[in-house]
Amino acid sequence: MATGFNVSSVIARRYPEHSPWDIEFAVYRLWPAGNFLPCNPFPDAFKQGALGQAQATGVNPFHFVCMNNPFAFDRSGASGGDLEDGIEPLQSPPGLDDILPLQRHEDLDVAMLNVCDEVYMGDECVIVRVSVGDEVKLLKLFLGTDADKHFNAESAACARFLHHGVSSPGNVLKCHGWLEINLRQVFNDADAPRVSTECRKALNAHGKDSAKGLVLDDFPGAELLSIHNISPDIAESVLRSLYAVHASLVLQGSHIRQSVLVSPAEQRAIWVDFSRASCDSGSGAMTRQTLLAEFAEAWHLVYQRLIPDSLIGWEAGPDAIDPRSLTAHSNALRGPRPRPVSLTVEDEIEAVLNSYPEIDIFSWDPPVSNLTPALRLDHRLDTEEFLRVIMEEREKFYGFWNPMRSWYGMCPLSPSPGTPYFLVDPGQFRHYLAPPPLPQLPSDTAIDLLEHICPTANRPVFKIRIGQQTWLMKIFSKDRRPDDTDHRTAKERFEIERDSYAHLSHYGACDAGVVPRFHGWMELSHTHLYDCNDMIRRTRNSGALPKDQEFAWVSPIFEDGSLACALIIEYIEGAEAISFENLTMAWMDLMMRAVARVHGSYVCHGDLENWNNMLIVPGREGRPDRAVVIDFDHAMTPNVPRGRCLGPRSMLSELEDLWVEFYSSVLPMQRILCKEPKHPHAVEV
Repeated sequence: MATGFNVSSVIARRYPEHSPWDIEFAVYRLWPAGNFLPCNPFPDAFKQGALGQAQATGVNPFHFVCMNNPFAFDRSGASGGDLEDGIEPLQSPPGLDDILPLQRHEDLDVAMLNVCDEVYMGDECVIVRVSVGDEVKLLKLFLGTDADKHFNAESAACARFLHHGVSSPGNVLKCHGWLEINLRQVFNDADAPRVSTECRKALNAHGKDSAKGLVLDDFPGAELLSIHNISPDIAESVLRSLYAVHASLVLQGSHIRQSVLVSPAEQRAIWVDFSRASCDSGSGAMTRQTLLAEFAEAWHLVYQRLIPDSLIGWEAGPDAIDPRSLTAHSNALRGPRPRPVSLTVEDEIEAVLNSYPEIDIFSWDPPVSNLTPALRLDHRLDTEEFLRVIMEEREKFYGFWNPMRSWYGMCPLSPSPGTPYFLVDPGQFRHYLAPPPLPQLPSDTAIDLLEHICPTANRPVFKIRIGQQTWLMKIFSKDRRPDDTDHRTAKERFEIERDSYAHLSHYGACDAGVVPRFHGWMELSHTHLYDCNDMIRRTRNSGALPKDQEFAWVSPIFEDGSLACALIIEYIEGAEAISFENLTMAWMDLMMRAVARVHGSYVCHGDLENWNNMLIVPGREGRPDRAVVIDFDHAMTPNVPRGRCLGPRSMLSELEDLWVEFYSSVLPMQRILCKEPKHPHAVEV
């Protein structure tokens, strides 16, 4: 089983005692390299366009290729962080008090120590390669006013690593003890000819004749982690090594790429520099949350900075912009239902996914991460050259490929390929009760036809008046030219839509405004038939449409000889179908919520690929915009499953498909096709 959920709070409750690699389900995106990385290298023109924009703006336009960070705490919503409530504090494991302090290196004769070369030089430490006889080690000396503080922090961390055997698999450099040396004795001109002038200045600035240091294993051929040596294997090695550090109850404290050395030949990474480490699980510095936050920061470094940068060959300088800063506030609304605290991923899936649609997935507090994505602002940095290159490359694939597809991350409802949504598919709904029948209007009901709506529709639709109220009448009768691709009869379509409205009315979707209100259904009289066909004839003869345009006429009967019928539903003034040109992020969220509300009425629409079935009524006079789903003659309900089992899985899949259509297709396409100064999905922040 795998899920696209952000389950950071679930992981945090057992971190670091339980490894993320041993989680009971493979959580999508934990290790994204195998699933999401695009082919490397990019086409040259494509790569140059992205590199040019990165150099000009300080942001890699493809920072998102590895999707969302699954270890970053889900803090969507107004306040966020609620799922972190109740996370138990770290408990000191048995035997922690038995860890011996790091021992002084008694076997090393400082007088016999030879400095081979300089490895690293900084204001707070100097690392040199030294030899004693046939052995070559690293000597890390702590300098500056905080030398003792940094020495104590790193020596305490090294003691834990030795106790837990962390250095044996090569997650950190093995420490052989500490010593205190006379700087003048070791770093004289004769004995240390390979030490730079800058290094000597740093030693002199220390202001003391002696300094404490650690003796560490050498790491031949090591390089600092960079875009030139990053790979999927090294990225995972970086995280595995950091987890080994955390499993020893050590917070590394300086999650920067200078703290990671890699061996490209071995495809292995180790963490170094623990001078700011914390080993006190009783302090506020090291908690389950801070350990996992450090792990999330390392994930961000390798999968959202280095790997994307390596794809375009960009060396991000100190002025580079953190792409996370280009995410504006979340538009997710907090629902009325407190999200349950889950101890396992199984519990999380059971609570949120398996309860859908009987519990609205938008009703949780805090909201499900990325179900309503936060607004991204990096499209404002797009240069004309970059967009031109993207369009040229896209045309090579006949317009079907959009490299911005992953811009808004992953749908949280997505399972991994080949895996089911549920642990055990319920197969049926837990609280379903069949609705009562809908009211039937008398066949002699007086109807005034006002307008022939959408003459090119598959079946006749009219704006009508009954008494003083305006309604919409949708007629079902025998098809004169049956659709070869759809083997259902008009009578079956009518029964499907009537049954759908029975569910929508009974379970509150009509009252919620996400579908038209239902007035009733009726069998058509001869007067109705004549009036309807007369209006259709006048529409055809008006010349408003091409002469060869097909019209849907009203037959007096169905295929089985029964009388033609009509549904009388709400006429919605000012509604417009969603389209690529008018769709905004706010409307996408409204439509997603409307579809979820339809599902909550035990109706799976079945034809949302046709955008004419999704309407928006722009708000007026202080009223909010309204999303409306229409046309349910392709729908499924527990009463009419259309020959296959209807269950929660079908509805969750339909909602996932709509999310992917909106956030993985429309928004990315708007980004590269928009010619306006302000993109259609951009809002004032």
